[in-house]
Amino acid sequence: MSKILFVDDEVAVLEATKLLLSSLGFEAYLVSSGKIATEILSDKAKQQEIKIIFLDLTMPGINGLELLEWINKNNIKIP
Repeated sequence: MSKILFVDDEVAVLEATKLLLSSLGFEAYLVSSGKIATEILSDKAKQQEIKIIFLDLTMPGINGLELLEWINKNNIKIP
């Protein structure tokens, strides 16, 4: 099944997103850091499930722009 990867460091945003996406019938990986996102995207099986990625730009650690650079550097072709 296709999934969404949603990355945001704010718990309230993740909880609201989970409610919204599940009410619309979507499945998602909801993660709170860029590091966790890289771990998910490094797993080829999980990577193939993901059809779109939403990134928060301002996060501690690996921010959204750094994560986007990592995605491009690793030739991950997910919009």
